[in-house]
Amino acid sequence: MLSTFLRFVLRVLLRVRVTGEIAALDSGRTLVVANYDSLLDGVLIGLFLPGQVTVAVTPAETRRPLLRLMLQAVRHVVVDASHPLALKTLMRRLERGQLVAVFPQGQPTVTGGLMKVYDSAALIAARCNAQIRAGASERHALHPV
Repeated sequence: MLSTFLRFVLRVLLRVRVTGEIAALDSGRTLVVANYDSLLDGVLIGLFLPGQVTVAVTPAETRRPLLRLMLQAVRHVVVDASHPLALKTLMRRLERGQLVAVFPQGQPTVTGGLMKVYDSAALIAARCNAQIRAGASERHALHPV
């Protein structure tokens, strides 16, 4: 119920629309690798991609009351650089055939420019033999206008 309400509110307020062939995302072990532009990105991906998506979020997102409320509607795993075992949780979900979304920058960009990209997405995909789907491509995208 909360997810339906949030989807409606975000579509109205941010004019979010999903474009591209999203049916391909439900094909087994799929890892969605997305650009991290704002703290809302994890919520947007979790709400608007088809099926049950497990989203990797930062501890910063869980410290903000509004985002914490929104994250209740999204299946998520808190990934902290100081506790790398959270990656194992993501790997187990991928191995079970669940859709997992990660942000290789580890945190949203502050300047709008490029941030350091960590190798966690490649590590997860290699260990789980997963397909990688880029979340910021021309063909598959969430477009908040």
